[in-house]
Amino acid sequence: MVLPTEYDDGGFTGGNMNRPVLKRMNRARRIASARSWLTRYTGKNILRGYSKHFGVDWRCAAAELEMLGVKIDAKYLATREANEAELVRKRKERKREREELERETAQSHPYTDSSSAYLAGDFAALHDLEQRSANTEDVSAERLFQDIPSKKLR
Repeated sequence: MVLPTEYDDGGFTGGNMNRPVLKRMNRARRIASARSWLTRYTGKNILRGYSKHFGVDWRCAAAELEMLGVKIDAKYLATREANEAELVRKRKERKREREELERETAQSHPYTDSSSAYLAGDFAALHDLEQRSANTEDVSAERLFQDIPSKKLR
């Protein structure tokens, strides 16, 4: 279907771009705007709706809704806080596990000799194998010299 005239949406594709979340209001302007927003809000979770509409985190939204006289259950806020702490703990645990796995994989490779690493083009593994062999040669040379008795000069 061809439109008879050229269509221009003015750059507002994908929804209304005139939302407060995109304007990043300061607290005073948000509270002033929230007074009218509260009368129009029809969703179930007012805290989530406020957070999404004004682009703030849930703690800021809870504080500002309290300023506006909206009662939020203290148990709900405590549960939300506990869930947030649990998420942070899980993220740190996953990060620690990921870093540990990276350390393990960085130290190991499938090659046992330097020629197979060279043929495969894995120069990091080749370097690692050469460093390991150099370290073992240094250690064996030290052991060799420890076995030779030193002569005392008179």
